[in-house]
Amino acid sequence: MGKKLESNFTNMVVVLFSVTLIASAAVGYVYSLTAGPIEAAKQAKQVNAIREVIPGEFDNDPNADVWKSQTADGGELEFYPAKKNGELIGTAVKTYTNNGFGGKIWLMVGFNPDGSVANYSVLEHKETPGLGSKMDVWFTPNGKGNITGKTPGTQGLKVSKDGGDVDAITAATISSRAFLDAVNRAAAGLAGNADAASGATQQTIDQMPNVKAYFKEVPNAEKFGSDIDGHVWQVPSDYGNASGAKWSSGQNLMINKSWLEKLGLGVPKTWDDLTKVLTAFKNDDPNGNGEADEIPMLINQLGTAGFNWWDPFLLLNGTGLNTQVISTAGSKGIYVKDGKIGNFMITDNFRQVIEYYHSLIEKGLMPKDILTRDGSQNTADISNDGKTAKVGLVFGWNTGNFGDLKDQYESIEVPAAPGVSYEETTWEPQFEDIYNGACVKADLDEAHKTAALKIIDKWITPDMSMESYYGDLDTYISNEGDGKYNVLKFQDDLSTFGLADRGLTWVSDDMSVSGDEDKVLAEKDGKTYETQQSHIGDKDLIPAYVRLSAEDNTTVSNNNSNIFNYAMPLISTWIQDGGLTDDAWNEYVSTMKQQGVGENVKLWQKWYDKTMAQE
Repeated sequence: MGKKLESNFTNMVVVLFSVTLIASAAVGYVYSLTAGPIEAAKQAKQVNAIREVIPGEFDNDPNADVWKSQTADGGELEFYPAKKNGELIGTAVKTYTNNGFGGKIWLMVGFNPDGSVANYSVLEHKETPGLGSKMDVWFTPNGKGNITGKTPGTQGLKVSKDGGDVDAITAATISSRAFLDAVNRAAAGLAGNADAASGATQQTIDQMPNVKAYFKEVPNAEKFGSDIDGHVWQVPSDYGNASGAKWSSGQNLMINKSWLEKLGLGVPKTWDDLTKVLTAFKNDDPNGNGEADEIPMLINQLGTAGFNWWDPFLLLNGTGLNTQVISTAGSKGIYVKDGKIGNFMITDNFRQVIEYYHSLIEKGLMPKDILTRDGSQNTADISNDGKTAKVGLVFGWNTGNFGDLKDQYESIEVPAAPGVSYEETTWEPQFEDIYNGACVKADLDEAHKTAALKIIDKWITPDMSMESYYGDLDTYISNEGDGKYNVLKFQDDLSTFGLADRGLTWVSDDMSVSGDEDKVLAEKDGKTYETQQSHIGDKDLIPAYVRLSAEDNTTVSNNNSNIFNYAMPLISTWIQDGGLTDDAWNEYVSTMKQQGVGENVKLWQKWYDKTMAQE
């Protein structure tokens, strides 16, 4: 006889554990066998529900093309585009309402491309049998409250008791209102206005084939026109070859090369070199007229609300700190270095530029009133009489700024500040020539919205884009075929006969423009900075599509008003009159922080990080 077990309880536990383990393994094995078929059946059911509500046959897999949208109450809408030969024939929207008599109601609603209701299917509800449950058929073509063919629009569908034109289910008004709430929620989401707005939907983009092609070729254009969640708010312009932006930053430091050659001087490579060159320009009569009328260097006035085109502080690039003064961030002093956001207005680099400019004024190398004189005086000095050059060095668009004197000038790399190697110097990056463009008012009715979308789509076709920028075809520009255009009548001021950069334009990379003198100069000048621009790392640039939320932008804007009202007059005084002591600088930095510089940096860092995390 075997040894008796010491504990029946222990034995039972062991047996039960073994049975459980075997059962669990069996269940897991069965699940592994059935998970695939279950998911396949689920997907098939989904497709069948979509087929119920979409008119016509589609050849894509709507499940694969699905996109989703969050609602204000924490829910989610699912959008299933149905296509035939790549063309949108309808969109099924899985939608819901929390307002049913028995609780939540789930629907699949089909919409035609024009936004009208094609059909619907009730997926789930707990409404009263014989009353609210009639929604399955009540709102169909055979029902008394038929909604097919109706367009919810911005006002939504309403039952007749609420001033609408939809008959409610008899004795089930609550269920009827709830049903229409789900339909309206789907329509609003599809139109891009779900719970106060979510930007253009894929359906909207599909209505604009040219815009769709544009966004595919220029992804950053779509990013520029979108918010952080990818909702498209506008179709921006990309001028591409039309403006020479592919080769230029539009920011150039230009020197009179004829003067250099006459005086036997080389292009200045450092600030010390620059000072020596400017001194020679002042003292050695390089224009040869026997008069001491040369102005060695001119700079523009400081902006009152930020930094801008051809700004004096482009010289910061010679200190190893990269600027982006024509960007939203850079125009307010925001920069990034190795992924860390800062404000260059409180850096030692910034102070260094201020002190250098003051030293030039002290030496008579810039006018004493350079930052307070009328801007038109600079323009007059740059072109002078068209025969004799008067200005040695200036920031500008390109050498075309000098008119008949342009052949005397060339763009040069920014000289390096003391203690800065050439490899540390940078220059404004070649900017993606993407600007604000066109959008559609959210409250337009469907007919006007459709027309507006067609206009936007037509506007970015090649011929329209060329006409928008240069003027009428066959008068100012001709279409030579194969994407080639020729400027027939070039004007310095494009805005006099075309919209220039004021209209909606897309110049694709496979288009070319000849005869544009400004473009030729932009390409020539832009190539000057290729090496210095190559010194800029991937984490040293803030993409144009990085932007703040509305709330944070308000905070930053309010801070900037205080910052620039305080800083700009003080900076101008330091440049023109001096007085920048250590104590004065420390007080300035402290005050700038009190005005919100630090808060602005933190908010820009937040949105920079969020945006780059999606790259």
